[in-house]
Formats: sequence, C-alpha cells, structure tokens
Amino acid sequence: MKEKHISALFAMMLFFLHLGRALFYIHFALIAFLFLIFCFKKSFSNKKLSPVILSVLIYFIFTLIINFIPTDFSFLNDISKNITVALMTLTSCYISEYLFYNSENSNNNQLYALKYFFYSTSILSIIIILSYFSDINLIQSVAHFKEIKFHQAMYHSAQNFLALGFCFLLYYYFNNKSRLNAVLLLLFVLATLASHGRTAIITTVVSGVIYLYISSYGKRGLLVGFAIVVFSLTALISVAYISSGDPLAVSKIHTSRRIEGGIKYINYVLEKSPCWGLGIDGPQFLREKRVIPYGSPHNIFLEAFVTMGFSGLAVFTCFVLFLCYTIRQLFILNPDPHQRALLVSALIAWLVDGQAFLSIWAKPNMTLIFFYLFFAICIAKVPEVTTSREQSPTDSFPVQN
Repeated sequence: MKEKHISALFAMMLFFLHLGRALFYIHFALIAFLFLIFCFKKSFSNKKLSPVILSVLIYFIFTLIINFIPTDFSFLNDISKNITVALMTLTSCYISEYLFYNSENSNNNQLYALKYFFYSTSILSIIIILSYFSDINLIQSVAHFKEIKFHQAMYHSAQNFLALGFCFLLYYYFNNKSRLNAVLLLLFVLATLASHGRTAIITTVVSGVIYLYISSYGKRGLLVGFAIVVFSLTALISVAYISSGDPLAVSKIHTSRRIEGGIKYINYVLEKSPCWGLGIDGPQFLREKRVIPYGSPHNIFLEAFVTMGFSGLAVFTCFVLFLCYTIRQLFILNPDPHQRALLVSALIAWLVDGQAFLSIWAKPNMTLIFFYLFFAICIAKVPEVTTSREQSPTDSFPVQN
C-alpha cells in the first residue's frame, strides 16, 4: 500500500512545480524521505544498477571531471550545482526504476502513477483555461493574496513541462477511454494554446502525432489521419499567430533571435575555450557582460557545448545516443503498440523541447525529464518480465482499440 501512495505522489511532481518551485523542492524532498523510510532497504536488495541508470551516473561523473579541469573560466564552474543536479536526477531515476519496474507491485504502481498524473495535469489545464478567460492568474493571485492579471508569458515555462508529459496523457486515455477523459485531454490541448508557448505547442503536437502514428501502425484509418492533419495544422496556425498576429503568415514565424544568439555563443566559445567551455555559469556571465541578451542558450546541445566545450558536447551526445539505442531495443522487443508509441514520443518530446527551452543544468528540468524517460522505459520493459512473474488480472489494463 505504501508503494502505490509514493508512486501517486511521485507522479504529481509536475503539479507541484506548476504551483511553485519551492513547493516542488519540498514535494521532491518528501518523496525521497518516504522512499528512504519505506522502500530503500527492499530496493537495495537488487544488488546492481541497470545499464540505463549506470549511463546517467557515468554521464554526470564525466561532467564533474570536465568542470574540475582548470581553465581561464574555472571561476564559472559551479560544482555545487553540478552535484545537486546529478543527485536529484539520479534519485528520480532510482525511485522510478524501483517503483515502476523492480518492485513486485510495479504494475499497480504504474497504474496509480498514470491515474494521478492524468488527473492532476487535467486540474492544471482547467486552472489555465479559467485564468485565460477570467484574465486573472489564479495560481499567482492565491499565492500572493491579491489579484494578478493573466499574462501568457508567465505560463510558458510551466506549459513546456506539461507538454513533455502529453504522451502519458494519451497512453492513459487509450487505456481508459471515456467521455470525461476525452474532454480532459481536449482541455489540455486548449490550455497549451492558451499559454501561447510556441515550444510547448510544437512539443505537444509533435509528440502527439508520433504517438498516434506509431500506436495505429498497421491499422491507420481515416480518423487517425484526420487527427494527425488537425494536430499539424493547429501547430502551424498557432505558432504563426503568436509570432506575427496573423494565423496565415507562416513565413513570419520567428525564433525570438535565438539562432542569432546561438551563433554568438558558438563564436565566443570557439575563440575563448573550445575544448572545455565556459563553465556552468558561463551563459549567465555572457549575459552580464552583454555579449548575449539572455542567460541561457535555450538548447540542450548548445548548452553542453557552451558550458563544457567540445569535450562536454561529445559526452552529452554519446549519452543521448545510448538512450536512443536503449529505447530502440525496447521498441523492437515490445509488441504493444501503445507502449512503443509512449517510448518514442517521450524521447522525442525531450529532444524537441530541448531545442528551444530546456536546460541540462536546471534541477527541475532534469528531475522531471528523467522521471518521464524512466517511467516510459519501465512501462515498456514490463512485458519482458511478466512471463516470469505472476500477474493478477488487476495489474494492468487492456488497450481499447
């Protein structure tokens, strides 16, 4: 019983992050504490870490080594941030793998996590829509005990985190079809549009299209094709409207000068420290020096290069390629079309959103991303072991076609 409650609480990380970062850190600390008290001893009996967790550990060890190497920018190497990001990410991975794969109750834990994730995310979608139509930021107004006007920019970051989990909403819906769940799924899409976050819209649409395409492979009908076309047109029209005010002005879609800024980042690092980069605080340093107008590259690969140079970019790229290889192997072995769709769309959502928003040095980012990835991997790995594990009829739900 304790495991399913921890699983449900774990799946609500996104909900608490949306309410505020302080609540997110308190919530994560509570999860870690409960896991340590009730589950750690049993989880530790597995004796060895999985290859995926080992890859995460090895990646962070290499980043620490790179950041310890003395350079002209060593004063920008925030080792404490490196360590805390590593610890929170590895904790998220370890808890996910035990609860959703290694535990004897892994199937039930997955069900509870999916259910609480779906409905807590739906609550956030309803709040965003109500805020949009009332022109009042309901969350901030409650937090500050005064009326605060609704501004889409205040929701951009939070909606990007929500968009990363869209594939889990689709997975839950297709396994639990009902009119209510269909309405809640639609409300999520409307909330994403209301946020005016271009990256969130694109991430939602791309992961949704990939999920529908893979899950309907071999049985693609007119309805699925229509849904894919609607998704794609929605993204195009919405992004065009947000960029220029004209939904048909596709040629006026812009990237807020991020490409220009990215080129400045690259040129500066190539000139000053191409091998080891500028350190974790390098982007903020360039902003303060007014070399770049913003303090983040807004691209995970570019950030790896800026902060750790070619060496760090190589390490990060190898790490991503290993994750891609792992997901490809699971994709081949798993016959379930919805679990295969979940695997691929979770990975693609990270890579797409990571081209314009995410950071490899932000604790909430990495903690949530690897919760998503490990949750998807664990769901897809379950069929591989259920033949040797007695499974009750309530352990999993059938996919409704």
